[in-house]
Amino acid sequence: MSKYLKPGSSYYAEFCTQRFDSGQSTDADSLPIATITKNGVDDGVSPSAWSSGIAVSGLATGRYIITGVVPTGYNPGDLIDISIQAIVNSVTGSAVIDEFCIISANIYDSLIGTGDYLKVDIIQVDGTGVTPATGIDTNVISWNGQSVVSGAIPSYVAGASGGLPIVDASGYTKADVWALEGDPTPIDTKTLSAALRYIAAVLAGLISDAGTGTETFKGLDGSTNRIQFLVDSFGNRTGITYDP
Repeated sequence: MSKYLKPGSSYYAEFCTQRFDSGQSTDADSLPIATITKNGVDDGVSPSAWSSGIAVSGLATGRYIITGVVPTGYNPGDLIDISIQAIVNSVTGSAVIDEFCIISANIYDSLIGTGDYLKVDIIQVDGTGVTPATGIDTNVISWNGQSVVSGAIPSYVAGASGGLPIVDASGYTKADVWALEGDPTPIDTKTLSAALRYIAAVLAGLISDAGTGTETFKGLDGSTNRIQFLVDSFGNRTGITYDP
């Protein structure tokens, strides 16, 4: 039995019959009859209750099974009751043996089945209401050219294609930073990252060959030559080489 089913899904339930006087498990005098009720209204009787048919068959003494396929015409929100009428030892009895709700295929597949996506209804965009609500039925299989496995959006990597950018407290994303960093001419033909490397070397890096007319400044790692100056006797810089 299931509390939720989607249109077109298989249905399965079991029930038992017993004598009214003794409670002993006993086969019904004839095959029990299943009645389907949708939203409080009868929707047919077995074996032709549904368009695909719903069948009642015996499993063991006093034990029966109901099988069928939920009609595709059922809609999300429909409430379905399954009741059984059986005659046991010449006594007629009936009972509701199952009840379930119809949900959309997308929600069913995502929450209960094997799907990897969920239907979303947009009712507001950037503070503006959307009327009527627009349903988005999207199964994400790629993100910016990258394959998506099991619906997972790939993480963002600076300088690489794809991924979901992370927004910082100022509203900037890593994509914004990379757009600036990757610009070939943001600071006098030097990229921002290159300019920062040279500034760091001059201000906080080691220096070699000072006083010789050729001074070399090393990066913060202490070994990489980042920038080299030619210096005259007055201390003026007359030439410069980047990444010598």
